[in-house]
Amino acid sequence: MTYRDDPQRVDPPEDINNPYGIEVDDKYSHEKLCDTLADPLVLWEGMSIDGFTEPYPKATGFFYIRQNAIRQSDVEEALMYAFASRNYESIGQIVADQLEGYAKRVIDYKEGL
Repeated sequence: MTYRDDPQRVDPPEDINNPYGIEVDDKYSHEKLCDTLADPLVLWEGMSIDGFTEPYPKATGFFYIRQNAIRQSDVEEALMYAFASRNYESIGQIVADQLEGYAKRVIDYKEGL
């Protein structure tokens, strides 16, 4: 990894806001996600089956409907396995991913996308 300001530099540059040139999507900033999840109704919906993010949200064909069902089954299985093995970190990651996906959908809906 080389830096634009000095290719010989090995420490992360503290004087550059975005040293890697990564574009940040302000549409889904962490602050905006937290503000969206601050509504208790959105928070609890996000942790329920409503928060599940389907790979094909507008599925009409048999294949796409089955893919959504398989994905839901995979999430349920992962949650049960994590609980059975007392892997609470995995449960937290699964729930956090679900909440983030749901909050993004709520933001899109509010913005009319």
